[in-house]
Amino acid sequence: MELLKLVTVKEAKEIIEKNISFKPGIEKISILNSLGRILAEDIYAP
Repeated sequence: MELLKLVTVKEAKEIIEKNISFKPGIEKISILNSLGRILAEDIYAP
C-alpha cells in the first residue's frame, strides 16, 4: 500500500492546471459594493 506519492513542483502545477479551470471575468458593480474587490482596469479622474 502506497501512503504518499511525492511529485515535483512542476508536476504539481501541471496537475492543478489540468484539474482546475478558473477563468476570471469582469463585472460592473456599484462602488458601494466594491469593498474587497480587485479592479480590472485603472480608474481615471475626469
